[in-house]
Formats: sequence, C-alpha cells, structure tokens
Amino acid sequence: MPILQNQRWERFAINVFQSTKTRWSLAKCYREAGYRAVGHSSEMAASRLMKKDEVRMRIAELSKPVAKKAGLSLEALITRIEAAIAAAQADGAHGAVASNHSLILRIIELVEAGNADQVVFWGGAMTADEILQHIVDELGPDDAISIAEDIIAVARNRLADQATVIS
Repeated sequence: MPILQNQRWERFAINVFQSTKTRWSLAKCYREAGYRAVGHSSEMAASRLMKKDEVRMRIAELSKPVAKKAGLSLEALITRIEAAIAAAQADGAHGAVASNHSLILRIIELVEAGNADQVVFWGGAMTADEILQHIVDELGPDDAISIAEDIIAVARNRLADQATVIS
C-alpha cells in the first residue's frame, strides 16, 4: 500500500507503528500527527481514526517483519544465524549460542510442519529496535553489545566479500 494521501493519517499510522519504541498512547500519536484535541477528545478521535481501513492497512504494512521486508530466504536466515553462533562461541556467549540453536530448531520444526510463514523471531520483535531490546532483556546490556558488535563484524565481512573493486 502506498503512502496515505492524507498527511495526518500517514503521520498517525507511522506514530502508531513506532509507539512500541516511543511508548506513546494512541492519543499522543494522534496529537503528534498534527491534530489538535483537548482532554479525552484525542483518545476518542484516535480510536475513530484507528477504525479507518486505510489507516489500519497502512499500520499493518509498516508492521511487516523486518526479515520479510528484506526478502530473506530461510537459507540466508539460517546462514546468518550460524554466523552469529560462531561469533558467540568465539566470545564465550553461551546464552546466545543456545538461543540461536533453539531458533534454528524452531525454524526446522515449522518448515517440516509446513508452517514456515508462522516463524516468530526474537519474541515477536519486528523492528531492529525491538530485536535489540529483546536481546538486552534476555542477555543483559553487556552481552547485547557484544552480540551487536559480532553482527556488525559479520556484516562487514560479508559486504567486503561481495564488494567489487573498481579500477
């Protein structure tokens, strides 16, 4: 679905999508979209706006999982998870290793059951911020930083391998 024609509706949809990160209520999302409201009227107006099909469809589109938006195949995803496992093993991050192994097993179970479209990653996280927050919640800030650094290193190595030298 393309960007909504009504700029305030579009801004509201974006605000609602980002509300997991910003922790804004629907009323706050409504006001931040440029609407003026006093007291509880913003809550009622936001509720009415949420009932509009165009707005709900736009929020759903914005909320598609990151992996789906990027078009990652299961094979590419497993390769990335395996790289994360190798990096975690090198750093002695045993919790990350176990978590990634269980993730691969869950993917295999869903594929074998024919439910690959129901794969849920990182506690249902759908954005990079949500994924990072899930990792911080599960392993703590130090391990999360270590994992993030490992992911960056793996990404740099992959990009370097794919780079074309231009003379």
